Amino acid sequence: MSTGADTEPIRVDRNLLVVLFLVLAGVALAHQVWDAHFDFGVFYYAAHVVLGGARHALYDLPTQRVFQVQFHRPVALLFYYPPFVLIPFIFLAGLPIEVAFIIWTALSLALLVSSVQTLVRHAGLRYGNWPILLSLVFIPVASCLGQGQLSLLVFVCLRPDVLAVAARALLSR
Repeated sequence: MSTGADTEPIRVDRNLLVVLFLVLAGVALAHQVWDAHFDFGVFYYAAHVVLGGARHALYDLPTQRVFQVQFHRPVALLFYYPPFVLIPFIFLAGLPIEVAFIIWTALSLALLVSSVQTLVRHAGLRYGNWPILLSLVFIPVASCLGQGQLSLLVFVCLRPDVLAVAARALLSR
C-alpha cells in the first residue's frame, strides 16, 4: 500500500482491495447488529411497497407502517424521498436484506474509489492510495457507507459538474 511520501497515482492493488474488503466486512457486521436504525432499510422496504403492488400508496403512512412492521423497521423511519430514488433498490429488493446491503455497500465503495481516483487525477495529486484511505474515515463518507445512504451515488452523478466548475475556476486565475 502507498504511503504519504509516495509520488505514485492511486493504484487499486491487492493491499487496497484487502482494506476495502475489511471495511465492507465491518460495515456489514455493524449492519447486522443495528440494522433497524439504518437508512438502507427505508429504501429496501419502500422498494417492496412498489413491488408489492402498493406503489400508488408509497407515501401513504398506514401503508408504510404495514411494510415497516413486515420488515422490522422503526415507525419513525419513513420513506419521503422522490420515487426515482428507488430505481437501484428495485433490483436489490428480491434479495435478503443482508445480501442486498452488502451489494449496495460494495457498489458504494466502488463509486467512492472511482470518484477519488477521478478527483485526484484532475487535481494532479500523487499520494498513492492515501486519498482513498483518508476518504474512508471522512465522516460523511463513513456515515454514507454505514447507513446505506445514496450520497456516493448522487456524488457520482454530480461529479462532471464538480470537475467543470473546478476547471473554470482554474482557467479564470
